[in-house]
Amino acid sequence: MFSPHLLFRRSLLLRKALPLFFLLCLVMGSVLFSSCDWSGGDSGGGGTLTGTWSSGSDGYEITSTTLTYISDYGYGFIGNIRDRIEFSPTSGVIIVEYTTPPTAYNPPGKFQGVYYKDLTANSVKLGSAYTVADYTVPVEVTTLALAREKFKLENIALYGGELTAATPQTRQ
Repeated sequence: MFSPHLLFRRSLLLRKALPLFFLLCLVMGSVLFSSCDWSGGDSGGGGTLTGTWSSGSDGYEITSTTLTYISDYGYGFIGNIRDRIEFSPTSGVIIVEYTTPPTAYNPPGKFQGVYYKDLTANSVKLGSAYTVADYTVPVEVTTLALAREKFKLENIALYGGELTAATPQTRQ
């Protein structure tokens, strides 16, 4: 009827199989999350921000971890992407921490915002944040928390005004 030997075999099997099961789950979870594209979604917009974008006079190179702004006027910069805040499936802001700041001026902080709008598979309006009321006033801030507060959707009229008239960047 009841066999202690059978119970021992089941518990031994569970002790060996359970850790292997959890290890398998951990490996599969890692694979699934590492294959996700964190650089921009396809939800509704049909595009991803990863790639090289150009409007002829300037451009952006965006990877999953870095953003390079290419400018002939000394305003270009390179930085690590620290956050991306979506305002909608086709618009938002990328917060960048400078690794190579602009050469045209000495930024007071190390975090900059790059707004994007009208993202599709082949075009997007991109614009580095600037002070709309006086473009000579730098917008950079010293911490990621301050950047998230400054470059939020409610402040786009203060720091992202060029997006309304910006020339779309096309994917290269």
